Amino acid sequence: MPRLLIAFALVAASLPAANAFKVHASRRQCQATCAAKIEHDCGALRRRRLHACRKKILGRCRRVSIESCFLTPPTETTSTSTSTTVTTATSSTVTTTSSSPVPTTLASTTTTVVLPTTTTTTLFSYGGDWFFSGTPTLDSCNTGATALVGVDVTVAHGPDAATLTVQLGIAPTLAGTASAAGFDADESHVDSDGCLVTTALVAEPTSDPSRMDAGLGLDATCGTDTCRIVWIGALTR
Repeated sequence: MPRLLIAFALVAASLPAANAFKVHASRRQCQATCAAKIEHDCGALRRRRLHACRKKILGRCRRVSIESCFLTPPTETTSTSTSTTVTTATSSTVTTTSSSPVPTTLASTTTTVVLPTTTTTTLFSYGGDWFFSGTPTLDSCNTGATALVGVDVTVAHGPDAATLTVQLGIAPTLAGTASAAGFDADESHVDSDGCLVTTALVAEPTSDPSRMDAGLGLDATCGTDTCRIVWIGALTR
């Protein structure tokens, strides 16, 4: 256990500082909660890709947050105008003068005007400089973890891109995936004491484009000992 505490102290020290980040769940809880997300994200895949997609979703649920399996409506705004029919009807009577007047009625005329339908799609992009602030909600390593304030976070991400990288303070670069529902990124390495240390960051957009609900997690495994620290808070810019 001393080696485990040293491993976490080194990783936590590399961070200068998501009301939506949650405590890890059991395998059974993840399988039940993530069923809808697996069907949504992986339903069109087959065999190996299906297995990999399902494994990633369940792994993220157990490693970071059970709420990572909650489906979030995509960020898309659509304005639609319907077809409009304008009908002009004219009816007039023309009377001719003769020994036997014959009234004549002209036929009605209908004109149809079809207006085009316009669809506008909003792209998602998380690239840029952010700050993470959060409070510890889990410390199974008993390190006395304190709140993080203003940790520098740099996200490299192009509009609508499916992948991204995250630089979190002076920690190693995290890599992950992105969608309109948010992004998640992680990184694992073996430290100088032979402990496996994993850092993960998960974020979800809010109605404020300058703020994302976020959670940061650190896992350490030294031999047969494993523990975790989790902070919840937000990314702001």
